Amino acid sequence: MALLDPLCSLPQPPSDTCCDPPTQPPAAPLRPYNPPGLTALAYRIGTFTSFRQAMLDDVTRADLLYYLMDADQATPNPFEKWRAGTEGDYHTMLIELWAYLADILTFYQERIANEAYLPTATQRDSSLRLAELIGYRPNPGAAASALVAFTVAKDRAVTISSGFRVGSRATPERPAVVFETAAAITALGEHSAIPLSARAPTNQFAALRDLQVLAAKGRADDMALAQAAANVYGAAGVLHLRTFPFATLLGRASSLVATATSSRSVVLAGINNRLAAGDYVLVVENAGTANPPATLRRLDQVTTDTAAATTTLTWGGEQPGSSYTNVTLYALRVTAAPFGSNAPAWNTLPATLIGTVNNVDGPYKDKNWDDNTSAYYNLPTMDQASNYLFLDGIYDEVRGTVDNPGWVALTTDGTDGPVSSIFRFTDARPVSVAAYAISGRVTRLTLDGRDGTLPGNTFPLRNTVILTGAEPLTLQNMLPLPDPLTGNTLILDGLYPNLQAGQKVIVSGKLYDPTTVPPSQVSGAEDGLLAALPVLDQANNLTTVTLKTALREEYVRAGAVLRANVVEATQGETVKDEILGSSDGSAFQLYTLKKSPLTYLPSTSAEGLATSKSTLQVTVNSVQWTEQPTLLESAPNDRTYTTAQDNEGKTRVSFGDSVNGARPPSGRDNIRARYRKGLGVSGSVEPGAIQQLIDSASGLQQATNPLKASGGADPERLDEIQTNAPASLRTFGRAVSAADYAVLALSYPGIGKASAAWVLRDPITLKAITHPYIQLTIATSDGAPLADAGTLLTNLRAFLDARRDPNVSLRIGDYTPVYIEVAATIDVLDAYPRQGTLAKAQAAFNPGVNADGTAGFFAFQSLDFGQSIYLSAVYAALQDVEGVSTATITTLRRLSPPDADADPTTVRDHIFIRPGELAVIANDATDPGKGTLTLSLGKGGYLDT
Repeated sequence: MALLDPLCSLPQPPSDTCCDPPTQPPAAPLRPYNPPGLTALAYRIGTFTSFRQAMLDDVTRADLLYYLMDADQATPNPFEKWRAGTEGDYHTMLIELWAYLADILTFYQERIANEAYLPTATQRDSSLRLAELIGYRPNPGAAASALVAFTVAKDRAVTISSGFRVGSRATPERPAVVFETAAAITALGEHSAIPLSARAPTNQFAALRDLQVLAAKGRADDMALAQAAANVYGAAGVLHLRTFPFATLLGRASSLVATATSSRSVVLAGINNRLAAGDYVLVVENAGTANPPATLRRLDQVTTDTAAATTTLTWGGEQPGSSYTNVTLYALRVTAAPFGSNAPAWNTLPATLIGTVNNVDGPYKDKNWDDNTSAYYNLPTMDQASNYLFLDGIYDEVRGTVDNPGWVALTTDGTDGPVSSIFRFTDARPVSVAAYAISGRVTRLTLDGRDGTLPGNTFPLRNTVILTGAEPLTLQNMLPLPDPLTGNTLILDGLYPNLQAGQKVIVSGKLYDPTTVPPSQVSGAEDGLLAALPVLDQANNLTTVTLKTALREEYVRAGAVLRANVVEATQGETVKDEILGSSDGSAFQLYTLKKSPLTYLPSTSAEGLATSKSTLQVTVNSVQWTEQPTLLESAPNDRTYTTAQDNEGKTRVSFGDSVNGARPPSGRDNIRARYRKGLGVSGSVEPGAIQQLIDSASGLQQATNPLKASGGADPERLDEIQTNAPASLRTFGRAVSAADYAVLALSYPGIGKASAAWVLRDPITLKAITHPYIQLTIATSDGAPLADAGTLLTNLRAFLDARRDPNVSLRIGDYTPVYIEVAATIDVLDAYPRQGTLAKAQAAFNPGVNADGTAGFFAFQSLDFGQSIYLSAVYAALQDVEGVSTATITTLRRLSPPDADADPTTVRDHIFIRPGELAVIANDATDPGKGTLTLSLGKGGYLDT
């Protein structure tokens, strides 16, 4: 029978070494450990100290020599009882030398390991090699482009060839930049700076705008409202309306309609028109026709302008939308009354005249002209012909014939307001009249029957005013054009028949600001294309041109000019015929361009991933060869070559081996190159920076760039390569997802930041929209607004359109800057200099790029769209500055839109930045509203210069 298992097991007795101290791991080697997401790899198995300690620990082991040698040759370790630090210790010195060697080897091994991975590489050459493994070619940068306007001598025509050189002057912040024209133009002296006309023919009888209708549109149509105000108030009305927000305009629309929309102002030539407020004028349309319409207007205001030699008439009573065509304006010089208006009161006459005496009726019996129920109360009386109108006296200036009828107007006060009728008369002559118990010589008007007859029961005998003696007034239709200059129609002062449809032009002048008195002195400019041939007005010596798109800005009309000698110029100077070397017929020949950097121009080609095109042309024995990204697909006899940039920015030209690409044949100085040198953000010069004519042409006087140059991009930085190279594997040059749009946009030269997202809801109402779209938000490399980026936006869209589904709606927009204010005080450690430490802190927080190329905390290069600013992060950055003891942030707030608390000492825990926004500190002393950074010294530190 098997033995039963024991009920319990006794513990094993302790070993002989149970009480020995635990074995310590060796000081070296150590196993590297790197969690994901690190920016640098830890790859050292030890340092000088750990290597030294490990060897000192091992050298005294009793079995060291037995371990290192065969047993039959081994002898006891002579250093078994040796300890470090004994006198005359050459042994320790030898160990330390080996520790130094191990430390150096592991240091370089760690550096080599870091350079083997794209996210941790610190050398550009390493990143280039790693990117090449996946077929990614870093963007070499791009040249900036500018619109150059040339000034030519009067009455001269100058042909400016393609490649004509102009340049900017060097400044302490920016080197001189050379530009070359991209096309040839013929520049005319008359097109150098065409002034815009301050006056133009104006239809003073155009339809009045209805402010209420405009306001009912429910949109911020300030310009339409301002134009309506100009119609009813004159130029002052524009200033009046534009000082209010649109919401306020909506609220005031009804009162504006009631007070403003019934007035019209008309300007006459001369100041001696003998008119005053209360006088009447006659507005006749299409005078000379069979039945010309006429309207009587009473003047509310008459003002004269001695300097302009004009008189302005203003009247009311018109309805919104009323207008006149082909107007002749008359002054009615004669104000008369009907014959009989001064007759004695009927009831004061003797009975022999108004009654019955001895059975004889008086002549005026039953003709009571003072009884409003009598037929004799109104004109015409029953015993007067209805086509005759008798005035109360002789008026020699009243004339009218059948061929040239005169005008007469009757007006009186009716129960519902003034009542008037207008007639033409074909005859005016003096006659003797006896009626109304009076007699005399008066003027009789024979009314033209085409206008009808005197209406009965309308014009009382005693209360009717007769206006006649019409005298035509001279309209001054050449009127000053109101500010601002806007829209797409420009009126030029003079005749310019040589302007062409599709011609590039630039409009420049002072920006309009109605709140500034005196007018704003801020200059502005923008480019455009002429939509059609100019329209010449020979009579008024004016030219009207139309732009394809309306002006983006508003300008003060006085001093604004149109420049038409405009051509695009790109950064870079041509190196015409450089000898690269002499071919020896060998494989893989390599040559380096003597000038750098090689100019690349932005490309919109749909083929491949290239976003820039090289200006390099290589010839071998005067035969041009073709550049290819690689030679892998080149046939043995293909005349192809490749290029690459080294760490110094120099371009190397490499040829094939007769397997992939042909070998250049042997020859002396037979390999030559033509290219342009110069690119980068240095070419994005400010407006007016281009001032030099490097090349010359007879009659050419000056060149300038009214607009900022744009599109310049530096070669792809190391951090950009680390981001863009892996991203290229996701897109393969095509945009499918929203993120792909941002990746492709970032690969285009001149784009510094990009983000993309689907928009499914209206951003204001949050309601789902019928047609979702992709919103691509971008920022240029230099942070300039897209409006100042020239053709960059157009080229980017063409680039993306060639790489995406055209059925997907795409909107490209600029980012919204969020201007913030930061102020802090730093205390300095006693061992550090005060000013030197402050300078380090200012460099660490620099909103721009430091002299050594590093970007500060608030630099454009350091922040991303949607990156909120946290108080803790600002404190951490300040505390990281060497020499800073403590820091106190006294202000952290946003300036646009402003914080609810306007106190400048506001310190926010964080400033929330939305996805399409970017925190910006311009630190511009002339415009503190665009963000400021103020760092002050507290206590501590020693004084330094």
